[in-house]
Amino acid sequence: AGVELIVWGPRYQAAAGAPVVQAADPVRSVNDNSLVVEVRYRGRALLFTGDLEAEGERDLVDAGVAPVDVVKVAHHGSPTSSLPALVEATRPALAVISCGRANRYGFPASAVVARWRAGGAEIARTDLDGAITVRVDAAGGLAVERFAPAEP
Repeated sequence: AGVELIVWGPRYQAAAGAPVVQAADPVRSVNDNSLVVEVRYRGRALLFTGDLEAEGERDLVDAGVAPVDVVKVAHHGSPTSSLPALVEATRPALAVISCGRANRYGFPASAVVARWRAGGAEIARTDLDGAITVRVDAAGGLAVERFAPAEP
């Protein structure tokens, strides 16, 4: 079984091999035009949401995004991301939040972390856990590794 790659965007979904490039119209937030990719492999699904904010997440939900095993939380866990509808639609076992330690924006927002946890997700954060690797093994099992950085 090969890797299935799905590219999501405003008003379209395309499988790899049939790529679609389309500018959003009307022009929206640059973040809401992020490339969103879903990877399916050995019965697992991983969703990479880029820097989406609320409008882009609504588009994703409206396009029919389904439950996944892992989601890379959009926009570093900003309060403008992680709509309840997206959390409910995806219901991941793991939500990965990529954000810098002690960043000036205060990301991730505590409400965003709470929302994913309430949806049943374990939380992995790069600011606390360091680099995070998710692997799908030959049997379809998920392995998550955290490489915590040394304390400054």
